[in-house]
Amino acid sequence: MKLVALRDDLNQCETLLKEAGIHYQRLPSRGGAECLANDLIKTLPSEPLVSKLTPPNVAPACSVVAAYVVWEQQIVQTAALEFFQQPVTGIEHYGSYNCRRMYGQASGRWSQHATGNAIDIAGFILKNGERISIKRDWKNAGQKSNFLKAIRDGACDVYATVLSPEYNAAHADHFHFDQAQRGKTGWGVCR
Repeated sequence: MKLVALRDDLNQCETLLKEAGIHYQRLPSRGGAECLANDLIKTLPSEPLVSKLTPPNVAPACSVVAAYVVWEQQIVQTAALEFFQQPVTGIEHYGSYNCRRMYGQASGRWSQHATGNAIDIAGFILKNGERISIKRDWKNAGQKSNFLKAIRDGACDVYATVLSPEYNAAHADHFHFDQAQRGKTGWGVCR
């Protein structure tokens, strides 16, 4: 809930990133109306982040970045060492900001991507160059599948919404993470 609450406190979010040693660039506001994104953060190369986002131009909302830092450092890297005895050096994504409704429909609820309040993660690159793909490895038995399920489960502790291939066919090739605000109870979605 504390990470989700950073959505309403950009100054606190930026302070936490600075205290964690994360170098970043705050981007100008983008879009308008339902697609107004005024807290987009692009991380820059910094020591605390072991892995690099690929492609490097992604810029989610600050609260998504703050949760990403915790997830990458405490969950992804720990699981990579446990399952593969080496760190993850790259995390592949499908993007963040995208002014659209859910599932790209012409009407209905707006996606959390519409304000940059989400990121879609597609795969991981280990230090030895080996690639772990959600699309290819989620359903296969073995270490890669177990790793993906462990880091999905761990994401549920830092993101308000975590959707994986177990949720529906639209998420067969990626994890969707967002920091949707769901009232004072702060209930989350983890599938």
